Amino acid sequence: MVQDQQQDNTSRVITHHNNQYLQKTSLGRGDASWDEHTQGQILGACYYGYALTNPLGGRLAETMGGKWVVGMGALLTALLTLLAPLCAALATSLFLAVLVLRGATEGVCFPALASLLALRVPRSRRDKSTSFVYGGIQVGIAVSLMLSGWLCDNLALGGWPSTFYFFGGFGVLVVALWFLLLQEDEEVKVEGEHQKHGGLDEEVKVELQKHGGLDYSQGRGTPEAQNNYTISGSRFDSRCTGDVGEKTPYLSNNKTVTRQDAKFPWRSVLTSLPVWSLTAMHVGSNWGMYTFLTVVPSFLSNVLGFDMKSNGVVSALPSLCMLLFNLLFSAVLAAVSKAGTVSTLTVRRISTLFGAGGPMLCLVGLCFVGYRKDLTIILLCMAMGFKGAMYSGYMCSHQDLTPNYAGTLFGLTNCLATVPGFLAPLVVGIITHDNQTLSAWRYVFLLTALVYLVSSAVFILGISADVQPWNRPQKIKEGEKPEAGMEITRF
Repeated sequence: MVQDQQQDNTSRVITHHNNQYLQKTSLGRGDASWDEHTQGQILGACYYGYALTNPLGGRLAETMGGKWVVGMGALLTALLTLLAPLCAALATSLFLAVLVLRGATEGVCFPALASLLALRVPRSRRDKSTSFVYGGIQVGIAVSLMLSGWLCDNLALGGWPSTFYFFGGFGVLVVALWFLLLQEDEEVKVEGEHQKHGGLDEEVKVELQKHGGLDYSQGRGTPEAQNNYTISGSRFDSRCTGDVGEKTPYLSNNKTVTRQDAKFPWRSVLTSLPVWSLTAMHVGSNWGMYTFLTVVPSFLSNVLGFDMKSNGVVSALPSLCMLLFNLLFSAVLAAVSKAGTVSTLTVRRISTLFGAGGPMLCLVGLCFVGYRKDLTIILLCMAMGFKGAMYSGYMCSHQDLTPNYAGTLFGLTNCLATVPGFLAPLVVGIITHDNQTLSAWRYVFLLTALVYLVSSAVFILGISADVQPWNRPQKIKEGEKPEAGMEITRF
């Protein structure tokens, strides 16, 4: 998962980082001059397609399995990355179209990964495992920012198009390893009385059952069982209401139900306070992340005067800090949680305080350091480092609220949280258009800090760590009405 996540985000970051080099670039037809407005369109293009396919990716992963959804999405993304330079040479509009398509193929990967984590990782290991998997993002970002600066500056390799060829080719290689090494989601191997589900051991299976995961009883974890059994084996169907072994069928067992019959509890989700709190935090966090990824390299270059090569190296430092803080913070939380001294809800709130409050204070600090390059880099590294705590915060909340629908829920919140992907660069472009000054960038930093403040406050006040009632269907007999507050979910 980590390797594929690196490829998925690497291909996207290359477009961000190349922003500073696109104003005068040889594309085989002369120099193409792209002003700040056009660069903002290019940077935001992939997010138009990315936003649309997020809910689809989560739902497909829950019905078909995450391995193929992630793999095919990443493969198409890599192929479109390879095609991008040719399209840029032909026409800017064609280049934008390819970036939109690439965003669409990318958009299925994140929700499918959330579904895979909910399927394979028990609650007690959720913080550390989620942080480790998503830590691959920072590895991809750091490597791409360092290499892309060198590749863009190396005319012998073709200049900036070589970044697309290199990382697109690398993505194809990673996808091949993904398909070769990852087991099928619903694969069940029966060895006498022992069963294995995707390589999970019995201890993990029991904990997944206890906290709203899958039911491995009676060997009904196979795709055939999912198509032919109503009360067992569906990866959407968690019937453990309390202790392990206490299983209650929620639907009558006299009907044959296929995976295609699965219905998402839209009304319950859209009226859920924890869901909207989670969405607010997701949007706010992504606004900050996209600001750091898409426009901070321009700030380092245009305002502080870093050249192309040093910009790539320095721009990678915050991502490395985020990776290190992420792994350290999640390890500490895992130890504390194992000792039973704090609740899951407290862990989510503490992570948010670090992950949003830290960057917010650092952004405010950037307004007071002037043109001091050393202090600016230190604050940027600290901001991104603190942000690593988010992987133990809201990034785990989708799995907390609904293990069965974690992919779809992640797709929905990430769909809305993708809006900053094209909005943030456009806003920054408006603020700094023909005004690449420190005073203009202070408005950018303060605006981002305000977004962090509001979104984190909403999340801390409204989030829950409990599995929601709509996570699993209710037992309904013919002629009966559902209990108050419950929505009928058909399978």
